[in-house]
Amino acid sequence: MDINKKVQEKIKKKWIKKLRIKEFSPIHIIQITEKGKRDRIKWNDDQKCWEISLNKDSREMVVAHELGHLYFPKKVNDPRLLPKLAKPERANEVNGSLLILLNPLIDNFVDHHLSEINNYYNFWFEQKKKILDEIYISGNRIIFYYIADFMCDYLNKNIFKEEDKDYWLFKIEGRLIQIEKIILKSPNFSEADLKLLKNKLDQFKELRYIRDSERILLFLYDIITEIRKILKIWDKNTIDRQFDIIFNFP
Repeated sequence: MDINKKVQEKIKKKWIKKLRIKEFSPIHIIQITEKGKRDRIKWNDDQKCWEISLNKDSREMVVAHELGHLYFPKKVNDPRLLPKLAKPERANEVNGSLLILLNPLIDNFVDHHLSEINNYYNFWFEQKKKILDEIYISGNRIIFYYIADFMCDYLNKNIFKEEDKDYWLFKIEGRLIQIEKIILKSPNFSEADLKLLKNKLDQFKELRYIRDSERILLFLYDIITEIRKILKIWDKNTIDRQFDIIFNFP
């Protein structure tokens, strides 16, 4: 085991104890060897265990966040929100673009709940500062990634502590304006559409504090449905099938 993985294993054990999620053990760390692959946690249905895929340079914030994907469903007492398919036998039917849109929504619930745990907020805040200090936003990705980035940053505004809001909300608004300009280049996306999406995202302010998982799942469903209508993609049956496979919802 190399030194980086030893450090990650130590961090993993510390946060499993902090979050009191020992019941999910074993949780194995798999180091990513391919370039461009992202850190993630998933259920290995063959081995019947959890696996965290980590880059060699991934440190405490990343490890804690991935474990937070187990902590959040426990906090709201609903295993449907775990990062595993409700119906793994239909994994080949999952729509990758829809997952891109779901990830930032769930990530913000995870980060909100983790921000209440010891020093996680400090790790999150330092990571967010690095992102906000990046001036250039590439304009050559598919629209789903920009919508996901927009939703991530828009919801992140609710996670900043009061003492950090003044300066960093100014920075995050600047980044949001850049992303909005890219999104609005899409022929199907108008300023009115963006305003409506923001109004729906604003439900997060209340939902982050509640433990009503049905309302949280409905929020996810409503956001994806709204994006479907704006982009004129998929149809209601497609969304229903995807939510059935992923969450066994509605």
